[in-house]
Amino acid sequence: MADVYDRLGGPADRRIANRMRYLAAHRLGPVEAELLHARAELADRSAPVPRTGPASPPARSPTAPPSSTASGRTR
Repeated sequence: MADVYDRLGGPADRRIANRMRYLAAHRLGPVEAELLHARAELADRSAPVPRTGPASPPARSPTAPPSSTASGRTR
């Protein structure tokens, strides 16, 4: 954006371009750093929690086969 003002060529335009560069370098830089830091902290919170214990889930106990009804059908 500052380059656009530079190309316009007027004395006020150059001053505006310099002000934009100053703000981008000295005012927005710290804000950007804070936002990146906050983003990294939030990303750490949303990371999956590492599991403890065995790598695979515990084996389930076998279930009983379905019982049959009086007619011999299974439920």
